[in-house]
Amino acid sequence: MIDETFSSGITRKSLRTLLQECSLSVVSPEMIDQRTLAGSKCCNGKPTSCSSHSPDGAFANMLTSFAARGKITGYLTSSIDGLESRIMPNSEDRIFRLHGDNRKLLCARTRCSGIQPEDSALYDEALLGAPASIKTTGRLNVFCHDCRRIKTAISKRTYGDKTLVLRPAVQFKLDVEYWMDEVKSKMLPQAESSQLLLIVEHPIKPRSLIDDMVSDLADAVHKMSGAVIYVSCDLMKGKAPYTHIDAQLHTTAADLGLHVMEARQRLENLNVRPGDQEYTGSDFWFDVIRNQLVGISQEEDTYSAAARWANKGWACKTHPVKIEHIAEQKPLFEDLKDQGNQVAPRSALPPTKLLDLSLAVADQALRNAREAPAFMVCCGGPLQNSKFVQQLADWLNRPDAPLNSLLCAMNKKLGPVYMLNLIAKISTTMVDPDPDAAETLFRLWISDTLAAPHTNILFLAQNAEPTMWLYAPFQSRPLGKALPNILSVCSCPDLPPGDYRSRRRQGSRKTWDVNHNGRDGQPLRDVVVHAKCSIC
Repeated sequence: MIDETFSSGITRKSLRTLLQECSLSVVSPEMIDQRTLAGSKCCNGKPTSCSSHSPDGAFANMLTSFAARGKITGYLTSSIDGLESRIMPNSEDRIFRLHGDNRKLLCARTRCSGIQPEDSALYDEALLGAPASIKTTGRLNVFCHDCRRIKTAISKRTYGDKTLVLRPAVQFKLDVEYWMDEVKSKMLPQAESSQLLLIVEHPIKPRSLIDDMVSDLADAVHKMSGAVIYVSCDLMKGKAPYTHIDAQLHTTAADLGLHVMEARQRLENLNVRPGDQEYTGSDFWFDVIRNQLVGISQEEDTYSAAARWANKGWACKTHPVKIEHIAEQKPLFEDLKDQGNQVAPRSALPPTKLLDLSLAVADQALRNAREAPAFMVCCGGPLQNSKFVQQLADWLNRPDAPLNSLLCAMNKKLGPVYMLNLIAKISTTMVDPDPDAAETLFRLWISDTLAAPHTNILFLAQNAEPTMWLYAPFQSRPLGKALPNILSVCSCPDLPPGDYRSRRRQGSRKTWDVNHNGRDGQPLRDVVVHAKCSIC
């Protein structure tokens, strides 16, 4: 708050109020009260003087560390004291200030180039003494000498001495068109090369300028598979206006900087064992698959015909076929679903053996994990065999079992891409132990619009019976079996053609009308379903 001295007493005003009263877009320079202008100049001079000598906090130290390593692609701030330029001296071209920079001084003339931040320190003493100067002389003596030297007739006739008074280049009234152009021309290209958008302790109101800017920047970050995180102790009200924000951290900027720097220090102090290789990106998994996974597929000779056909753009797959196979009329491709999961043309493994081989690589990580759920995405044919299901249940209940729970996709032909969203939600939701993990996993599966319609799930957990999650909406898949196409099985034979056409013209939709007697707790074998055409 700032105190203004008038004849009737002292009036206390906020900095925002002072800046609004001195804004050239609201009041002409000749009409601005000199006492109000002196108060705003003094108040804006104090943050500049203090910021140049203030100690750095934890968040400032984090920014300095990131900027030194070239990790900051852009920085949008609502502060006016210029602290960012001191802690990130090499990133000045990446800093965007919403309300201006009070280190830069401008007069009220339209073509004023202003006093740059490196030269404005000479005026700090005069700015801080502006209220005292008003009391003694009744006028402000901090003028823009460059604009005063202009002696054109227009300047003499149009401008007065009050327009030459220097003031910090700060205002709270934002120009929407200017800032949206700044976002499109400067910020978006930088955001498109970023992996993280961090919004720190800045209130975001729906349908405001800040919200529109953040939404555009978030879209650019999401295109690069990045994340948008909001850091604030205040909870966001509702989810619909903030769909572009991926997560919220309920903490302060200081605590965030402190925890990030502590985590970085721990990573730097980790002792790398001699002989260990450091991997970047996805190279780690390629080397694991190539060198550590147990190879069980037989290597077969390449065929020149396959390469020639592939060069011509014909998709093909070659299989070795012997003459005696044709004479004996044996099947060329063996069906091994009764033996387990097929891993080669003529070999299969039981599901438990396949899990042992697959999890051997991550054994140490699984032993140290707090929670270890797994998702098995492969052919669900073996899961129709009760023997394999019982083996999986016994395998999970072993004392040395590496997993807590197992979800198995039961569809025989399933694209793994339909499960990616569900697997991502499970991995983030099950970070901490959940006493009701089965219910949580079921809710995640049934609420997923891709995973649930594409496959049923066999859920197995320690000390629990195997459970099948059946996707069975009664209007389309009663009892888990899809209804046939009604247009192909029902031609409405009992209706005359004229009546049928008139009903269709009236907008009557030809669909299945399904009724059932199912209720909670009723065995599935006792449920009776009746399906009939809605037209006839």
